[in-house]
Amino acid sequence: MFKRRLAWASDEDTADNCKDAPKLVWLLDIRAETNPVIIGTAPLHADDGARCKAGGRFGAHNLHPNFPGPLYKRLENTTVASWFNGGVRLFRAVESPSGVPDAPPHVEEIGFYIPETPQKNPSGTVQINHAIVDERGLIYANDRFTGGLYILRYTGRVPLD
Repeated sequence: MFKRRLAWASDEDTADNCKDAPKLVWLLDIRAETNPVIIGTAPLHADDGARCKAGGRFGAHNLHPNFPGPLYKRLENTTVASWFNGGVRLFRAVESPSGVPDAPPHVEEIGFYIPETPQKNPSGTVQINHAIVDERGLIYANDRFTGGLYILRYTGRVPLD
């Protein structure tokens, strides 16, 4: 998020059943590029424990990259993340409440989509591996085994920008 001097970062889940948990998405202050500072963390979910035990991987993986050029949407306030059996997750950097001087932004989840388990998926769960947003705002996400490609349109009240 170049204009805001903020960046999104992701741990990468690499083990089934949360053996390397937690793997999260972080919001970083990059005003001093040689000294990035974590200022926010993606929220946890009520069903995280059950998803850890459901099979396959659960946790953050890839984030929508802000590629240059006309084919990808440049996101300045939000990001789209793949979360393996947690589906596709959308996060926004939200300014702290007024009245708190110099408080950093925090992270809110503004949406998610968890597909049904694809047939013959060896993990027994969906395993969303990548998520990319095109110039029209369509989200392309794929399952790493048998689920194929999902094309999603975000319809939440908070803009995907």
